[in-house]
Amino acid sequence: MGGEESKCGYQISRVIPNSPAFCSGLLPFFDYIVGVDGLAIEEDGVFFKEYLKSHNLQNVTLDIYNTRIKDVRKVAITPNDQWGGQGLLGCSIMWENIDKSFLYPWHVLDVIPNSNAMKAGLVEHRTYILGMQCFTSSEIYCTLFSDEEDFRRRLDQFATAAADPQHKLYNNSSIVLLVYDCLDNTMREVLAGIPLGCDVG
Repeated sequence: MGGEESKCGYQISRVIPNSPAFCSGLLPFFDYIVGVDGLAIEEDGVFFKEYLKSHNLQNVTLDIYNTRIKDVRKVAITPNDQWGGQGLLGCSIMWENIDKSFLYPWHVLDVIPNSNAMKAGLVEHRTYILGMQCFTSSEIYCTLFSDEEDFRRRLDQFATAAADPQHKLYNNSSIVLLVYDCLDNTMREVLAGIPLGCDVG
C-alpha cells in the first residue's frame, strides 16, 4: 500500500446477513479488497470476479485494507453460489480511491428531541451516516455516498417522492440509513422517518 500513486481497491458498500462475507467479518465502508491469494488487485476489471467464479466452493484468502486501523489483514472466505442469496460473497463492492474514503460521511451534530433521528437511535457527536437507501433502485438497501452533496440530494428526492401519492417507485415516509457508532465501533442499517430532525456536518 506504499508509494505515491493513488491507493484503490474494492470498497465493501454492503454486507448481506448470513452471507460468506458476513460470516467472514467483512465490514462495509471501512474494508477494501486489495488482493486475493497473494495476487494484488490493481485495477477494476474482470480478474477478481472471474477468480471467484473459478474458485466457487473453494477457500480463498482476501487481503483486506481497513481504513480505521490503516493496515491489511488476511480474511479466509469461501465463494459460494449456494449460500441462499445474491453473489458468491454476498456483498456489494465498488472500485474506489482509498484516500477519499472519509470525504463523504456525515457526522450527526445535533438531534432534535422526539425527532425521527432520535427514534432511529441516532446520537449527536457519536453517530456517522455513511450511506443510505438509493433512490433510483426498487430494492431497499444502502449505498455509500458518492460525493459531498449526495446525502442531501437523496433526502430531497425521497421527500419529494413521499409527498406525491402517484410516485410509482417510492411513496413511503421512511428511509434506510447505514450508520456507524464511533464509541462502540458498530455499524448497522436503521429505518428512519423523514424529515430526520438532526443537524449534520
